[in-house]
Amino acid sequence: MTPTAGNDGPICAGQILHLTATDIPGAAYSWTGPNGFNSLAQNPSIANATTAASGPYTVTATVGTCVTSGSTNATVKPLPNATITADAAVCALSAGNAASVAGGRDTYAWTITNGTITSASNTASITYTASSISP
Repeated sequence: MTPTAGNDGPICAGQILHLTATDIPGAAYSWTGPNGFNSLAQNPSIANATTAASGPYTVTATVGTCVTSGSTNATVKPLPNATITADAAVCALSAGNAASVAGGRDTYAWTITNGTITSASNTASITYTASSISP
């Protein structure tokens, strides 16, 4: 029986890459992969994966003298390099303030402290209203 290898990619750098192999009764597993990866687990994971973890992974299953293998190709995407452009300070309760990221080809998840996003929370630019000054 040949193991079916899989992974949960593509993932972003810094996430956990999970590798999987089908269960073969009585098998001992051995994985090899990019960047010197080795594991004896049936379903290993790589914490805080970098782009160096991208590439082909091979799992070998051994039962007695029978040795079979399967492979999967994993992709770890680099994190975007974003520079935010915004006013360094805004007046309390002011509306229509803007912040943006150059490029604008990705989807962004914006959060702000002491204010409310008033438009475009998942795009390259947002408009926001500042909250009142905290004592």
